[in-house]
Amino acid sequence: MATVVTAPKHFHGTLEILKAVEAQVAALQLPDASGPLFQLVRLYDSSEIDKAFGDTLACRQQRLCFILPGRVTFQRESNGRTMIVRKELTFALLICDTDRRTGTAAVFGGPNNQGTLALHDQVVDALTGQHLGFFEVCLAPDDGDDITVTSKDDSDSGRKGWFQSFATAAGKSGVGIYG
Repeated sequence: MATVVTAPKHFHGTLEILKAVEAQVAALQLPDASGPLFQLVRLYDSSEIDKAFGDTLACRQQRLCFILPGRVTFQRESNGRTMIVRKELTFALLICDTDRRTGTAAVFGGPNNQGTLALHDQVVDALTGQHLGFFEVCLAPDDGDDITVTSKDDSDSGRKGWFQSFATAAGKSGVGIYG
């Protein structure tokens, strides 16, 4: 019968990482340092994606960033009598700005708006490569796309946003099999 010897596990908790992302995003400042980049930063459960989109319309804050968890995957690689398991997780940021007058400043910016493109660029620059205080965590952007969030009954003209995906390693564990 084989004996399994397990090395200490170094997987980081998914919620721990997402809360660290939330804190990092909440700490971002406007380019002129006159205040926070986002007036509201919130973590949503992936089952609440409809609620997150609805909240972008209901919220009166101009600049929002909602964090939505994605997938958690594990990759295994064997080398002789050792198996290494690596954890990776994904999450998305729903970044919104509002221009209730013309709508274009919500995307491109204007006298009273940063615009979703500028907000997106600043967030991607700030988060890319961040370790968030964890060993073997390094945030990397993935695909992103502009979106318009509208109400189901078209009672609201909508809110412009950017949906940006990120991925990160989230630790590894080594297992040795001896027999």
